Amino acid sequence: MYAVLGEIEFDVVAYWDGFDNTMGVDYASHARIEGKPGVQFIGDKLDKITLKFNFHSHYCQPTTELNRLREAMTAHQAMALVFGNGDYRGWFVITDLTTSHQHTDPYGNVIALSGSLSLQEYTGDPKNPLLPPAITAQEPNIDEMLDDFPELSDSWFDALMSAAEDGMRDAKEMMDEMADAIDDIKKNGRSGKGTGERSQSAEREM
Repeated sequence: MYAVLGEIEFDVVAYWDGFDNTMGVDYASHARIEGKPGVQFIGDKLDKITLKFNFHSHYCQPTTELNRLREAMTAHQAMALVFGNGDYRGWFVITDLTTSHQHTDPYGNVIALSGSLSLQEYTGDPKNPLLPPAITAQEPNIDEMLDDFPELSDSWFDALMSAAEDGMRDAKEMMDEMADAIDDIKKNGRSGKGTGERSQSAEREM
């Protein structure tokens, strides 16, 4: 997974074709008599992100993926953007969705399409800012979490190791049996050869 926007996962093969990020600040201009205007910083602009994508039927269902993006836009809900490496970019709303059908079959089914998705930062209520989706205000109870794990002696790892040891023991016994069988075959072969030579010698004497 390259990134996730709300419940929508972006994969490099099926989705990603480009990423443009725009950041800026706002300044107010104050006119001055017989001079250039003065500039005063007002605040930061909202971040804007443009995601470029390509959908191909070899990797996904283009129409299905496009409908997912359209539904997310028309839901008018802010969504958290988090990259696969854990980089949290903030909350965003979808403002524009542009698509272009590149290839269709004779019946009009989409085989390949490209497009872009425009996101705008969503700040919400400054007095109650939105948190990253994985952050909670409640401290985790470590002792309670440890109770969910079984004892080491009862763990699946011990069962796996025990099964591996039994398998190795059975394999060794099988190899020993095969070695004994080969020795028996060699002994019987030599015995049969000696009997045949004595019979031939007796016939010549007669």
